Amino acid sequence: MYTSLCTADRAAAVRLSSQIVAALHREWQKLLFALSQDGSSVYEGLITGPKQEPSLTEAMHLYVQATGKEGNQSFIASTERSVAAVVSLSGDKAISAYNRSDALKFRNALVSRGSSLATVKRNLSNMRAIWTTSPENTASRP
Repeated sequence: MYTSLCTADRAAAVRLSSQIVAALHREWQKLLFALSQDGSSVYEGLITGPKQEPSLTEAMHLYVQATGKEGNQSFIASTERSVAAVVSLSGDKAISAYNRSDALKFRNALVSRGSSLATVKRNLSNMRAIWTTSPENTASRP
């Protein structure tokens, strides 16, 4: 791939090229994490394209598997309660479709029903953990 940086200034060229490299790296990571884990080749994954992003409930199941706590019923129940509350307020959308207003709505609902500060923090922590372990969000980090 060739592209002109349209500058003779070395510092500007380094800055521009590092931005291009970072963007390409993020794109590659996104493709890499989106490949199937069923043993298909990288080539097949690139031809067929990335898999669809998981919904919040699917991401929750992936999170429980990733933590290795499939047998811990209290952990699963706590995580399911948090997800169920978010889904009841905002719907079961793709993980990247949630935004700050959804988080604020969730927090306000917890506070309005009289939850303690520790409960609010625990629920937000559950959601943050699901979000940060989601393949889509892992791939978008630099």
